[in-house]
Amino acid sequence: MRYFAYLEDAQGILRQATIKFDGTPTPYLLCARIRVLMPEGYFFLLVVTDRGTPVLGPRQFDKVLRTDEGIEALAKEIEKRLVFRLNDD
Repeated sequence: MRYFAYLEDAQGILRQATIKFDGTPTPYLLCARIRVLMPEGYFFLLVVTDRGTPVLGPRQFDKVLRTDEGIEALAKEIEKRLVFRLNDD
């Protein structure tokens, strides 16, 4: 399934990121992947499915990432990114 995350920077410039999953991810995994992909200086606005159905807003995003499960999912996503970067070098 594809999800579209919308991000905004301090100047109001919007950016869209496409995130693909096999199957339906948990909210923890979805939020962690978005957070890892989010450029510095951008803020989370909204996630919608490929059919345009809203999935997460800013409040849910922050709440999910503050849970133990959200922190664990974020740590795993960061670890994956680091392994990919180490293998690329």
